[in-house]
Amino acid sequence: GQDISVSVLNEVIKLCQIDNIINKKGFRLDSFILENGANLSGGEKARIILARCLLKNTPIIMIDETFAQIEESDANIIINRMML
Repeated sequence: GQDISVSVLNEVIKLCQIDNIINKKGFRLDSFILENGANLSGGEKARIILARCLLKNTPIIMIDETFAQIEESDANIIINRMML
């Protein structure tokens, strides 16, 4: 894996609203996710997938289906934050 600074990690966590998942589920950053994400909703899985793409510094991210799983209000927040 690659080394990621704490500040970049925290920025992506906030951007993708992973902090909401952590707080809601009582997770920590080192918590295990069950096979196939059985302990996550579709929207939560989508936000984690997006966060992983951003942390990998992927040059192009196709997000059409990703946002189909996220509530519209949350998707709008994430999109607006990504544009900054």
